[in-house]
Amino acid sequence: MSTLSKYNLIENLIEQEEDGESFFLGDLSQIQQLYNQWMEILPQVEPFYAIESNPNPQLLDHLSRLNIGFCCASAGELALATDLETPREKILYSNTCKGVSHLKYARDNGIRMMTFDNESEIFKIKQIIPDAEMIIRLSVEEFGSTYSLKEKFGVTLKDAKKLLQVCKNLAMNVIGVSFNVGSNCRNPDVFYDALRNCKSIFVYARDELDFNFSVIDIGGGFSSIDRESPTSPLLFEATANTIKDALDEFFPEASIGGSLRVLAAPGHYFSETLFTLAVNIISKKVLSHDLQVISIDENILQVEKIMYYINEGFYSVLRCCKSGLIKCKPSAIYTDGKIHILHDSLELVYKSIVWGPSYSEIDRLPGEIELPNLQVGDWIVFENFGAYTMSGASNFSGFSTTKIHWMN
Repeated sequence: MSTLSKYNLIENLIEQEEDGESFFLGDLSQIQQLYNQWMEILPQVEPFYAIESNPNPQLLDHLSRLNIGFCCASAGELALATDLETPREKILYSNTCKGVSHLKYARDNGIRMMTFDNESEIFKIKQIIPDAEMIIRLSVEEFGSTYSLKEKFGVTLKDAKKLLQVCKNLAMNVIGVSFNVGSNCRNPDVFYDALRNCKSIFVYARDELDFNFSVIDIGGGFSSIDRESPTSPLLFEATANTIKDALDEFFPEASIGGSLRVLAAPGHYFSETLFTLAVNIISKKVLSHDLQVISIDENILQVEKIMYYINEGFYSVLRCCKSGLIKCKPSAIYTDGKIHILHDSLELVYKSIVWGPSYSEIDRLPGEIELPNLQVGDWIVFENFGAYTMSGASNFSGFSTTKIHWMN
């Protein structure tokens, strides 16, 4: 569906919304196109969708029909994958620090492929799932990523060798290596460096410990759009080309039909563009030198900034904006009875602070946003809002979850 058609539909939905309740507009028709693009550009890498990105049941069902695997971080996510009757070899338990009850769920449901990055995890897995298929997670440099994971997860090459020796002593089955470059990676070269490190661990494990690795998990960091240039697909293509070059150089056995299985955990890639968010302005203050201006029309030259209060916030689907996972830049507004697509040439805008609805001072969008003079009852629209929005929402302070309208 074209952008214009989408906004026409949003306009109609707003006009039907009597109480001004916020909503998502979801478009699952894009999934097939995204899958086709992945298989065309990066065919030797199996996508395992990161459920934490967006666990919407309709989305998961569409992905499952394409035989896409699932990357899971908890028993709850494992259950979502098993409920879809996903083949167990298409499920990766990717959390390196797992609770006992979660490991028992994996054991009882035939899930064996899982990551680790510390000694205590090895002994815990040995006790609960002695026949686990283990993948050691390396720490990698993440230059160019929006959200870093290296402090919390992964081990250095030196420590990886020590942990592999522990696994060997315990007769554990280690089948491969994993890494994750962080979210929304804009520097494809980090994949090259990470795969080079994987090669050194492959060689060490084979020559020194007699392990026969058969899996590389290259993690996430993929996006179907470049948020600095949302209409350009070139970032994903550049990333894919770098990965293919590195695989050709370090792992020629990773070719299609080869002996090495290469997995990835795209989350943003499949979910971010599927949902558009529309929020309602429920209150407003106009400030001039920290004093409220009662009428913006009479004091137009005195306005310093405007504060808007909307019916979504940090404790609901906008939590991702605080972490930097998503840039909360409005794409359109609804005012004077119609949708206006925002662009850089607006004649009159004001520095605006956008607050969420809760009784919390941290419930606001980061920084200041340039917006025209809007009124209570007007709407603000955010495109590409499918990743890490619904999955981070809560019912804090009694607020309800955001409803979804679907495109036909």
